[in-house]
Amino acid sequence: MQQVSFPPPLTGKTGWPWDFKPEKISVNFDLPRVTIVTPSYNQAEYLEETIRSVLLQGYPNLEYFVIDGGSTDGSVEIIKKYEPWLAGWVSEKDNGQSDAINKGFSHATGEWLGWLNSDDCFAPYALVNLLRTAHVSQAKFIYGSCIQFGMTPRIMPFPKIKFPGPRAFDLGIIRMVDIIDQPATLWRREIYEQCGPLANDLHYVFDWDYFIRCAQKNKGAPCVHPIAAYRLHETNKSTELNLKRDEELIFISLKYLPDDLRKKFILILPVIKFLKKMVLAKLRGTWLSRQTARLILAPFCLCWFLRLFGLPMELWLMYGFGYCADDNFMPFKYAKSPAHTVADSFNCFPEVWEAPH
Repeated sequence: MQQVSFPPPLTGKTGWPWDFKPEKISVNFDLPRVTIVTPSYNQAEYLEETIRSVLLQGYPNLEYFVIDGGSTDGSVEIIKKYEPWLAGWVSEKDNGQSDAINKGFSHATGEWLGWLNSDDCFAPYALVNLLRTAHVSQAKFIYGSCIQFGMTPRIMPFPKIKFPGPRAFDLGIIRMVDIIDQPATLWRREIYEQCGPLANDLHYVFDWDYFIRCAQKNKGAPCVHPIAAYRLHETNKSTELNLKRDEELIFISLKYLPDDLRKKFILILPVIKFLKKMVLAKLRGTWLSRQTARLILAPFCLCWFLRLFGLPMELWLMYGFGYCADDNFMPFKYAKSPAHTVADSFNCFPEVWEAPH
């Protein structure tokens, strides 16, 4: 039987994950089987880049599923192109992103699980770097740093990399604010069996909900390496400003905050809802409403002012206010040059290219 050659890069595409050849992975422990699931729906523009970033990890014990929601934009043709290297795929109508991910995990045989959305990408050697952290720490939930970049200068002119600290997965913190970027996470199968599945009734924050459930019963550990790139574009759910997302954030806060903090949050909730409307007005309103919103929002950028309300700064941070938490809590740095592609964004941070030894 003739061996099938891995698809070459698309014309004009260079850099990761197009013309990259990973070095052979060498570690002092047995590499466990890892299952990655990519949910997708009409994301043909980004899907091939995502698939290649998984398959070019050079990880020898990989199980990879692509679960498509019945796309009509050419996604299926892309998936078929990489079918010989997939553990399985399907293209059929589902009940949303979390349902697709749960469907993929129902077929998983890996000891470690994770998902990568079809508009995100792994960094080179992401999986082995996460598992090296797991081996050293013996933690069951591992999270790393993630590069965020905008597809256009208007969304984000310079990429930034965020380094969630050791406290990010503490239950007392994560039930107030989610600073862990989902593409940079991996966890043991038993955690999903214990804390899953993902909530099908949540559209925007099902990952935060799942992480809190995981943190209730498990310890996590941060990986120092860059693990993924998180693409911000006009149709990205995380860049959408709408009241439905805010409603889901509030739902999670009310569900998981301890009683004393929940009571304070409920008292301040009308203020938060009003401020979120002002944020929308500042971006989408008339000239007069934009100027009015700026004046109203100005004091809520001041940490000393926010502290007057008696809520922890981490909780304000979850709703987009008060970026003044401890630097050790969530340090980040911006690139010195603009970048608006996966390859260029990774090139802004040389530590991405450190091969595992």
